[in-house]
Amino acid sequence: MELEEILRKYVEAKELLESNELLMATGFLDLGKSKGSKAADYLLAKTTKADADLLAKTTKADADLLAEVTKYDAEVLAKATESAANQLRMSNEISVRWMTWLTAAMLTVGLIQIVIAVIPFFR
Repeated sequence: MELEEILRKYVEAKELLESNELLMATGFLDLGKSKGSKAADYLLAKTTKADADLLAKTTKADADLLAEVTKYDAEVLAKATESAANQLRMSNEISVRWMTWLTAAMLTVGLIQIVIAVIPFFR
């Protein structure tokens, strides 16, 4: 594939400019004339500036979109964390209640066992 064909496909695919200035610039360079070289330099500089401007706009749009998505993700994460914390709090409260009842039951059983073990000594 020749350079001119590559450049033509690049310009057509990207649609950076309404005219094929980059392609014209390569044609001027092929001529090898000083006037053509100056024109080619000018067109290449103009095309490069257009590429840089497009890249800057695209980068800014991507950064804005990323900031918006990150903000949304942070809000979702905050809500999910709050919900998980509430569920954990409720679970801990239930566990404390059960542990209190189990402790009381174990103490009661222990006292009954002591009474059963000590009664034969007093008979």
